Amino acid sequence: MEGYDTILTLSTPGAPPRLEDGIGDGAFSMPWTFLGLPTLSLPLLADPEGLPIGLQVVARRNDDHRLFAVGSRLAAG
Repeated sequence: MEGYDTILTLSTPGAPPRLEDGIGDGAFSMPWTFLGLPTLSLPLLADPEGLPIGLQVVARRNDDHRLFAVGSRLAAG
């Protein structure tokens, strides 16, 4: 992450599943969790049916304050 304050990526491969279908695919968040990096998922996009699609903000280790600052700015639009 050298040279970057945060990374912005998709939270999941698509819209969330219906409740009866389970919790969804966590493959996009697992690498960051494995590396011990803080992440924040925000429902900033939508699929054609209007279901939310999350964007994930990833920050450096122990840089949670920057993570929440960037997330706050993105959520504010």
